[in-house]
Amino acid sequence: MTISRRILLAGATTLGLPSTFFNNAMAAGPVRIRQGIVAFAQSADKVKAFRAAVDKMKKRSTANPDDPLGWSYWASVHGTDKVIPNGLQSVYSQCDHTYRRANGTLYIARHFISWHRAFLFFFEAALKTAAVDAGDNTSFELPYWNWYAEGTIPKIFTEGDAGTNPLWHDRVNNKVQALDNSAFDQKLLLPAGSDWRKSFSVPLEIDPHGNVHDQIGGEMGDVRTSARDPIFWLHHANIDRLWTSWIAQKGGVNPTDPNWLNQSWAFDKVGAMTMTADKVTDSAQHLKYRYDNYDIAPPVPAPPVAVAAAPAAAIQPQRVEVKGAAQDEATAKGAPLAVANSVTAKSVSATPGLSLGNAPVEVSMAMSLGSGNKLKAFALATPAAEITGAWIVIDGIEVGKDGARGGYSYAVKASLGDKIKSVKLTSLGSFMLSVSRHAHKDQQMAGADGKLSLSFPLKEVLEELGVNATTNLGSSLLITIEPAQAPVAGDPQFLKIGSISIQTTTAPLQ
Repeated sequence: MTISRRILLAGATTLGLPSTFFNNAMAAGPVRIRQGIVAFAQSADKVKAFRAAVDKMKKRSTANPDDPLGWSYWASVHGTDKVIPNGLQSVYSQCDHTYRRANGTLYIARHFISWHRAFLFFFEAALKTAAVDAGDNTSFELPYWNWYAEGTIPKIFTEGDAGTNPLWHDRVNNKVQALDNSAFDQKLLLPAGSDWRKSFSVPLEIDPHGNVHDQIGGEMGDVRTSARDPIFWLHHANIDRLWTSWIAQKGGVNPTDPNWLNQSWAFDKVGAMTMTADKVTDSAQHLKYRYDNYDIAPPVPAPPVAVAAAPAAAIQPQRVEVKGAAQDEATAKGAPLAVANSVTAKSVSATPGLSLGNAPVEVSMAMSLGSGNKLKAFALATPAAEITGAWIVIDGIEVGKDGARGGYSYAVKASLGDKIKSVKLTSLGSFMLSVSRHAHKDQQMAGADGKLSLSFPLKEVLEELGVNATTNLGSSLLITIEPAQAPVAGDPQFLKIGSISIQTTTAPLQ
């Protein structure tokens, strides 16, 4: 570990940290066990200590928002929507998330999982220190919430109110459902090529990680505020657990690139709380903790959509039929990701605007037979193919009139008309939108107008769908947007989409 006893002691003195924090952060002694919240909550003493710790940290933040033992400090290290004080610019808002840059290219978070493991390690030390400072010496570790097995937020987080329960927080929903687990089919932590779906970390980051944030909503639905909600820490402890589960049960492989392994993070302004990626790949060996269970439970399914909260008529799939344009008839609003020389792509087919609420939306990407055959030749790498690049582009994504507080998530899938097989493209929700607008270290932000555009390489999608020489793309390609959250009363508009199109280019790719 990059924390030396001398450096941490000196830094702790400078920051005014007690010796208990030093002892917790050094992780000395036997390997500690982080429990699932179901088992954890059966101990009244542990729950009492946990609540006392959170309460103490919140009171510290009331006195000084930038107290390194305070609640606001650690929430701000993850992200903040407030002005960052001098001296903390490199400490606050440093979480690593995948997002779309303003120029349309994709930034893939290489340290989404590894950064959060280091982040949780130091937060846990502050949490346990706060319990002792509050007068509770009960031994406990940060628990995790396995939302795959139990989709409802534990009762200790939802009972009472802000005045009686430090773990209570204002949330839109207290349960999640229909979480994806396809990331566990991948063998590499990070994508080896341009397709982010060919990795464990990025799909996991989008769904289930982002899906949980989105469905809970409230401050959890925004990357800049999510760590203010106490359930955030148990959510990310489960993400952390699943990283080890993936390696142990699925044969997952972490990067061996020295640049990845040597990445360093500092969680305070004097450099006392510092960690490198190579020291977080094995939590038991280097950080002296493990989890009580590494099972990968099947996700909690979504219940039938016809529930009392919404009339059956409001949840029937909305089918959108699109009349296709010839390849060169319509010009897109800017080039999709990776179009060589910024050549403006042409639209094969495009939808009108869409509104997302309770109902699934099915978009038939109808196009002329000629355009479909050109796309098929491109997908099959036919030597005479005219098209050199093609993308499914979802443009103009923005929050609708009922979506400001989150509480919703949508899975975007592509399939052929018979729906025998579908391919998950991404998830849409408020957390994804907040990530896209969040300023990262390069200060590039997507969606300056509050809208987001996403692009997906069509060749890989069609290959996964099994397109062959007999496939009629002109009438069979379907984009489906499915809500993950339970329906709510009325006819809500959570998200708006300007268009969904297939965009192509014939320019030589360089």
